[in-house]
Amino acid sequence: VCWLEQGRGVLLGQTLDTRSDLGELRRRAPHAATRLAELDRALATLDVAASGSDQRHATARKREDLLSEIRALSGFARFLLPPTLDQVHEWAGPGPVVVVNVSEIRCDALVLAGRTLTAIPLRELTFDDAADHADRFADALEAAHEPGREHEGGRVLADVLTWLDTTVTAPVLDRLDRDGARVWWSPGGPLTSLPLHAAGRPGRTVLDRVISSYTPTVRALGHARAAAGRPGDPAG
Repeated sequence: VCWLEQGRGVLLGQTLDTRSDLGELRRRAPHAATRLAELDRALATLDVAASGSDQRHATARKREDLLSEIRALSGFARFLLPPTLDQVHEWAGPGPVVVVNVSEIRCDALVLAGRTLTAIPLRELTFDDAADHADRFADALEAAHEPGREHEGGRVLADVLTWLDTTVTAPVLDRLDRDGARVWWSPGGPLTSLPLHAAGRPGRTVLDRVISSYTPTVRALGHARAAAGRPGDPAG
């Protein structure tokens, strides 16, 4: 869960920058922050084909040396490192927060609740199926607003929501057994474009079982709670 959080967090780096390690580094050690940005730009502009070149290797070495210097500063021991499990639990708060990992190797739901971490295998979910149903969902939304295709679009939407419940939300909520609770969903991969909160079939949907919210990362949820000035759930 720590490496998942690190990988997803890369996409939110600019959004959370004012409260991130980088933002703090700019305030406390601006010269180091500037130097790090220069080295990152240098690595980005070097030809990928030259990944084994002396120049790229030397630049990468300089960056690692600089990171070591930064981590020696007070308060920066884990600068740009994956969060610890304790940090992730702190950000998650009381939970439950459901981090859904979708990969070509396997798919699981990682549930953070209180100080516990539970892995729920999603055996009927595959990356290819998730990608296919995400495409079908997007097409169905368009069809539902086109004259003459409304019925087709509605049928596909119902199929996708039933599949989503069978493969993802039902296994998670059945295991949690906390109907009526608030659940934070943090989906990954193709699932980011699918409405987990609306999964299910008439009379038995996620909406009937829990109060759903979303967060792109557990860290983002922690920042939202900090901004609200309390450890409870932020609005949304």
